[in-house]
Formats: sequence, C-alpha cells, structure tokens
Amino acid sequence: FHLGGTLVFRDFSPGLITAMLLYVPVNVLIMRSALAEGWVSVRILWMLFVAGGALFWGFEVIGPLVLLVGVTVTWLWVLVSARKERVST
Repeated sequence: FHLGGTLVFRDFSPGLITAMLLYVPVNVLIMRSALAEGWVSVRILWMLFVAGGALFWGFEVIGPLVLLVGVTVTWLWVLVSARKERVST
C-alpha cells in the first residue's frame, strides 16, 4: 500500500520505510512457512499475490466496497476449506 501510494502519487508515504523493512520480510517468512507446511501451493500463492494487488487497485479506483467483497470471499474460502478438511478427516 505505502509503496503503491508513493509511486502513484509521487509523494513520500510515511509508512513506506516501515513497510519495506518490516512488512515485506515478515510476509516473505509467512509465505515460506505456508509453502513448507503445505497450506498453499506456489500456484495458489501467486494467485493470492495477484488477487491482493487487484484488491489494492480496486480499492483505490472504486472504494471500500472492494474490500468488503474481498474480505467476504476470503472468509467463505476459509470456511469451505475448513469444512472440506473436516469431512476428509
């Protein structure tokens, strides 16, 4: 978000340094752990990356409704995945 805002508006975003030094490394660790533990495949991880980028740009262009839809779809995905795992166990 902060890097995107800095690039789009050509103005420094106060959270840019924190985002680059904290959020990026933490998210890389989370991605590595999710892959190692089999929570996601590389293909799904790329799809999530693209979906996250689309949500960001959709929010910038359309507004908060995009985030509401994104969060709702995410919760539905989690619930369906949990149900599938519970049924298969």
